[in-house]
Amino acid sequence: MTAHSDGRDRGATFEVRLPALGLPRAREDVRARAKAAGGVGRKILIVDDNHDVATLMGTALRLMGHEVAVAFTGADALLQLASFTPEVALLDVGLPDMNGRDLGERLRAQYAAIKLIAVTGYGQPADSEASRRAGFAAHLVKPVDVHKLIAVLAP
Repeated sequence: MTAHSDGRDRGATFEVRLPALGLPRAREDVRARAKAAGGVGRKILIVDDNHDVATLMGTALRLMGHEVAVAFTGADALLQLASFTPEVALLDVGLPDMNGRDLGERLRAQYAAIKLIAVTGYGQPADSEASRRAGFAAHLVKPVDVHKLIAVLAP
C-alpha cells in the first residue's frame, strides 16, 4: 500500500495492490464447467432493476461465452426483443414496473421454448413454488452461486 498527498487540504491518494492469486485459473475453471454443462454460447436476457447485479451477471455470462442482453425494467426487456431473441431469461421477480413472473408469461407467449429462471431476493418456499407454477425452470436466490447458475443454464 502506498499513500501520497501534495499537502494539507490538497487531498490524498491511496493505492492498494492485491495479488491476483488464482483469478485467471478460477475464470478458466468457470468456463470449463460451463462448457462441460453444455451451456456456452446461449442467448441470455437478464432483467434486474439492480444495475450492479444485472451488469455483473451479464459480464460473468459473457466471459463464459454467452451472448447477453441486459434490461433494468420489464418494459425495457420487451423493447429489446425487437433486436434480441433470447433462449434463456434470467428475471428478477420484484421489478419496479411489472412482476417478473408476468414478464416471464409475456416472454413465453412470444418464445414458447424460452427457459425462464427467477433470480430474486425472495427465497421462501412459497416464492419458489410460485415461480414453478408460473413455468420457471429454476428459482435462484441472490446472491446467486455461479455453479448453480451454470447448472440451470445447461440445455
